[in-house]
Amino acid sequence: MSKIRFFTIIVLLLASGIYWIFAGKKTYPLPTSAYYVNDYADVLMIATRSSIAREGERLYSVTEDTELGGTQVVFATFKVENLSGIADYDKTDIYREWKIGENDMGVLVLFFFEENSSEEPQLVETQIEVGYRMEEFLTPAELGRMVDSSINNEDYNWFLDLSVANLLYQILEEIYVEAYDYESFNYDMDNYYDYLLDYEIDEVYDTEPMSLFDYFFSYNALISDQLFFFVPIASFVLFGGYGIFRAGGGKSGGMGVFRRRR
Repeated sequence: MSKIRFFTIIVLLLASGIYWIFAGKKTYPLPTSAYYVNDYADVLMIATRSSIAREGERLYSVTEDTELGGTQVVFATFKVENLSGIADYDKTDIYREWKIGENDMGVLVLFFFEENSSEEPQLVETQIEVGYRMEEFLTPAELGRMVDSSINNEDYNWFLDLSVANLLYQILEEIYVEAYDYESFNYDMDNYYDYLLDYEIDEVYDTEPMSLFDYFFSYNALISDQLFFFVPIASFVLFGGYGIFRAGGGKSGGMGVFRRRR
């Protein structure tokens, strides 16, 4: 191996290390392997996780080749010790770090649960962030109405998963009809209730962020991250990253909604 080739490989390896020490460090947990559902608080039924993941995948698959771009609706739950702990999570930063939605057509729904040693974690706040272009179709007023009629609806207070699903389908209806001009998007919460009761577990959804190693090889990885991981390896083997990714790369300006549980 020539000195120039050896020196080039060393420089690439050092650059990769520096990148991960500084630019590559993630402020928030990586998404789970399912991407669309990130139940870090471990409070949702498997059936609900499945609904969120499958509806998210379907929405993206039918919209990714449209003029507006592919929409991604991502849900996440977090546990906090008390209400002040919510301040540690910035919905705009999470949205940007996870690169949700192509062409700024993304939605991020966050649920915060307060830990209680004697009872189940209690939902205390709901937050929603939308991409710049999605703001045209999902305004803060509209999102607030959706949260109040689902998560904060007394008819659903006794069944968290039913209220979460109701919010999901209200968001999907608005996106399909208003953004992508579908004639309608129908759903029936009575039927969904039966689905929750009768669901037979045939899949498992992680409640932990994916590992860095898995992240590098996932559809969610940013091209910049993959390049800094794979280029030094390729240089070492071949001396010459490119990868595929599911995250759309959308941006958000912080327009969204906060709803604290009454």
